Amino acid sequence: MYKPSVFLEIGTAFPPHSYAGIPNETRLLFKVFSSLKEIDKEIDFASIITPHKPIGYFPTYKKDRAEKLYKQSLFFSDLAQDKISIQERLKFLLTFFKRKIKLEPIDTKLLWRVLWDLGFSKTLSPQDINLVKDSKFYLSNISWVLLQILTLLKLPPPFMNLNGDFLILPYPIGIKVPKSTKKIVRYHDAIPLTDTYTINDHRNHAKFHKRAVESNLRDAYFVCNSEPTRETLLDIYPSLEKRTYTIPCPVSDIYFLEKNEILLKKYTEKRLSSVSRKFLPKSVIQKINNREIILTVSTIEPRKNHVNILTAFDILKAKLKKESTAKPLLIFIGKLGWKYENIVKEFLPYLKKGELIHLEYVKPYELRIFYSHAYCVCFPSSMEGFGYAPVEAARCYVPSVVSDIPTHRWVMGDSALYANPYDPYDIADKLFLLFKKPSLKQELGLKAFKYTEKYTITSIAHLWMNLFERLFNNKD
Repeated sequence: MYKPSVFLEIGTAFPPHSYAGIPNETRLLFKVFSSLKEIDKEIDFASIITPHKPIGYFPTYKKDRAEKLYKQSLFFSDLAQDKISIQERLKFLLTFFKRKIKLEPIDTKLLWRVLWDLGFSKTLSPQDINLVKDSKFYLSNISWVLLQILTLLKLPPPFMNLNGDFLILPYPIGIKVPKSTKKIVRYHDAIPLTDTYTINDHRNHAKFHKRAVESNLRDAYFVCNSEPTRETLLDIYPSLEKRTYTIPCPVSDIYFLEKNEILLKKYTEKRLSSVSRKFLPKSVIQKINNREIILTVSTIEPRKNHVNILTAFDILKAKLKKESTAKPLLIFIGKLGWKYENIVKEFLPYLKKGELIHLEYVKPYELRIFYSHAYCVCFPSSMEGFGYAPVEAARCYVPSVVSDIPTHRWVMGDSALYANPYDPYDIADKLFLLFKKPSLKQELGLKAFKYTEKYTITSIAHLWMNLFERLFNNKD
């Protein structure tokens, strides 16, 4: 039986990254590759941790376990800190000139707790701790900051001397590998090139994205998270036609229907953002179980369309006033991202009136409670590579109103309602349908649950294993 050797770069699963899409999927891919035995498949799997910050970790090359443990513990402590010492910056400069990636095995038996706490706990279930304990991890002596600088300056990428069949990168970046190792780039979206005006530090971000993709054009395979993402990539780089594939994002099995009114109140109080704590009337949380929750889960940034959701909410209230006794409540879950200042200003009147609650840093098992109590999810983003919230909600039998864009059509099929993201009246009309026809809400919730079975850990594991076999057998 074919048993590939696979390395997964998981630095994006650790600080400063938290609950966003790419870190979330990186942790889930770790679970996918760690769980292949459940489908009677096996791989020789290991993860590589390349820190985002310029922390200069140098392998000891000593057999002294105490010395290795000491240095690795310091590494993770530095990784969790916001500040980097001058000594660490000097180490970073040395690494910059060497440009050779060295790896050292992590003492997982003694350090699994820090791996779990800093990284995997933000996405995976506590039942997955044994996957971390039983896995192989390596520390890298380089950083994502260095890799990004080299890419921006068009300097030769560093060499990673791997003894494996595949290296999977969480997004495009310049790294050289031996000819015997196939490099796979996970491609999430072309937003830095197509919707540059919506992102922060747009010039550097767009430049990096373009150069990072182009540094991989000759020697990497691109695995996209949806077919519309793949089509956009090929529109920009037609030469990749024979080296692009589509495998959807996996959805965590931590999401299932769990209603608990006590926990709903507790988690709401616990995760209030600073602006919610300042302006939200306290009575709103006490009466939250008497409201129909319209839930939006995303970073607060322009592309997620929060302002149009607020406008649609006003229109919906006017329509409901004539035909229903429903008392809808908006809950926005997501940390502040970029270009959010004007968006947050729009929040204030709704917060003061008790019509909106903004929450931050909600953990997956807490998010499950919010999904389960939601009347529906509203996710009318202007552009997505995949879009996790409607899929996660579907696992809790909750329907979604999503933007009518190719990605959502591909991801959700006929199991969601679609609205023009630029038209608040259309968004309101689709939300109103769910209130007017409770049977439609139940029907869509069940249909969405069944439709999203294709995104479970087991389903996605089969797709990756098929790809490994295909590439290993040189069929492409």
